[in-house]
Amino acid sequence: MKNIRLLALCAVISIIAANLIGAAEVATVRVAFWGGNEDLAVNTKAAQAFEAKNPGIKIKIEHIPSDYDTKLMTMLAAGNAPDVVQQAEGIAVLAKKGALIPLDGFIRQDKLDLQVYFPTVLQAYQVDKAQYGLPHRWGPMVVYYNRKIFREAGLSAPKKDWTWADFRQACLKTTKGEGANRVWGFACAGTWWPWYMVPIMSFGSPILNEDRNAPAFDKEKAAKALEFLHDLIWKDRVNPTPAEMSAYQMGNDQLFEAGKVAMNMTGFWAINGLLKSGIEWDVAWMPKGERQVTTMFGACWAMTKDARNKNAAWKVLKFFAGPEYAKILAEAGHDIPSIIKVAYSPTFLNRKNGPSEKTLRTIIDMVSIAEYPPISEKWNVLNDVTWPIVEKYYKNEIPSARAAIEEMEAAIRKGFALQ
Repeated sequence: MKNIRLLALCAVISIIAANLIGAAEVATVRVAFWGGNEDLAVNTKAAQAFEAKNPGIKIKIEHIPSDYDTKLMTMLAAGNAPDVVQQAEGIAVLAKKGALIPLDGFIRQDKLDLQVYFPTVLQAYQVDKAQYGLPHRWGPMVVYYNRKIFREAGLSAPKKDWTWADFRQACLKTTKGEGANRVWGFACAGTWWPWYMVPIMSFGSPILNEDRNAPAFDKEKAAKALEFLHDLIWKDRVNPTPAEMSAYQMGNDQLFEAGKVAMNMTGFWAINGLLKSGIEWDVAWMPKGERQVTTMFGACWAMTKDARNKNAAWKVLKFFAGPEYAKILAEAGHDIPSIIKVAYSPTFLNRKNGPSEKTLRTIIDMVSIAEYPPISEKWNVLNDVTWPIVEKYYKNEIPSARAAIEEMEAAIRKGFALQ
């Protein structure tokens, strides 16, 4: 009897020990990201799919819907950063601070095929030629236009190679009415960086030099771009003034959804609201100047230098930037997957209650003219010092576009500590 009890006790002890050893071997990887409920749903579903295939790794979802960059910097400073973090334009800032680690070694180790990604989207997350992030979603800034307003103005759909002069004429023909019944041709001559940086680039001027450490405006071309936008507000009266825009107490996306604007320039995220709005809409390419160019938005996954278990973190990061995650994203229709094959798949292009396949293909095809903004470790500085000057010029507090560009150049040089 004693032997039986002893054997039973040993069996129980063995089971407990095995469980304890197994528990000790489970790695927890913290994954942080911004966004709304759709982002939370996509990433939760992806975490569940990963854990089902990798029982030795648990994912702790850390959804930070507001003040993401500030909160992430606080966690980094406190030595309590997540292991895998979502990044976008600010990736160079963290990379240069040493807060992130390059992924090239992991990529070579696993012989990861990077050709599955849109090349421009992948390159966006390189810093000093090192790959600091793997992309999972992207989208270009596009022109959305109201088909009904265009039709009533006698306008056909914009052509792929339409120019800024064509764009101005469309604004003039679609602007109508007064007061509460006013319909504007445009409402994006504002201070969000793509609305002035993209036209400057399109008119033929760079923003920064190739090393992205100093301003490099072609002052004449850059001034023509700002003057064009200023004229839309004050000369042509096809875009609300800053005061008129403020009085609406809503953004350009909401004005477009309400049928108060004929054309809007924004990202892929506007589609969900438009599908619910009931208006007739479609998309057009960015107008052509000396160049035809648009900016791209997107996000990648990066690894922090303090990741507790870097091999486990890499496995999670690779999955979240891989084809299975891309399919989950495609099913949600939340953004364009960064993997070419999935983006052009029926899963993304033929979703029930989504935009037409033609519309989606048009947006994806704009990758051919899409460029990431001139990011560097000084990206936040560049953004912070330029938009207030653009705002002053739009409010007629700066006498000319040339003066505004010269003031921007001086502000960038000061912000970059070049003088």
